[in-house]
Amino acid sequence: MTNSPQHKMAKWLIKVLEPVLKSMIKYTVKDSFELVDILNKINIEEKHMASFDVQSMFTNVAVREVIQIICDHVEKKNIQLYLPVSVLERLLLLCTTDASFSFQGNAYRQIDGVAMGSPRGTVLLDLFMAHLEEKVTNILGRAILYKRYVDDTLVITESLEEATKIVDQLNRIHPNIYFTMEYESNNTLNFLGITMTRRENGTIARSVYRKET
Repeated sequence: MTNSPQHKMAKWLIKVLEPVLKSMIKYTVKDSFELVDILNKINIEEKHMASFDVQSMFTNVAVREVIQIICDHVEKKNIQLYLPVSVLERLLLLCTTDASFSFQGNAYRQIDGVAMGSPRGTVLLDLFMAHLEEKVTNILGRAILYKRYVDDTLVITESLEEATKIVDQLNRIHPNIYFTMEYESNNTLNFLGITMTRRENGTIARSVYRKET
């Protein structure tokens, strides 16, 4: 919503929240290039690949809940920001639950959910997902690899059953959030624009993945 009056404020708040991101985020990758660097260093012989996806993540996230999670974490960890937590909460609410914008000559106000393409959207989703992951850290630690980009996750485990256990645990955390899972097929899995194919020696061949249109 680049035509909304809150857009510049939202971009500034992203910078304010950088210490919170560093404190909460453990499992994310910033892009496909970082993921490729990680894949270069692992061997998946006798391992299994799967991906998780959250259904309608942008519309199902309750922004007031996310804001409360952020503020609670700042206070609990005593993270020093540019402004008091009470002010941070008010500004985040202003940029989310009171966001106005125009479309085709009509004025609208967004009251919940996260707008795709907004500068704050990915940050709020990352922090919310990190909060969910923190609740199941023990089972995530069983995975050979668990890496997430916003609401898409790559998982490499010792068995397909282990991947199923992880997604089942994730699906028990929040009533609005549902993870689906896709197993590798014929030693191949598509994730984050990459087609990953297991070689006989356990290394991973990679190529660009383009969805059929």
